[in-house]
Amino acid sequence: MKREIYIFAYDIADTKRRRQARNLLVGYSIGGQKSLFECLLRDSELKDLCHDLRTLLCDEDTVHYIRVHTDKTTHLLGVAKPMQQDRFCLI
Repeated sequence: MKREIYIFAYDIADTKRRRQARNLLVGYSIGGQKSLFECLLRDSELKDLCHDLRTLLCDEDTVHYIRVHTDKTTHLLGVAKPMQQDRFCLI
């Protein structure tokens, strides 16, 4: 099954929920910043991650995600850490 790149960003008011969401996203991410995560996911992983995030969030929290089209050129401004693709077994 093919993996797609998704960008997740959150705005979570409560420190405990924010930490839980961050820890969950870090487990799936191949790179990111404080509240922005690049995740290389299969459809089933996306479904599991979204389900797990929904269980953590309340009405005042927001998580956005978008799929990055890999046929487009991406641009990076500044200095970033290289993506950690070794976390996944790519088939």
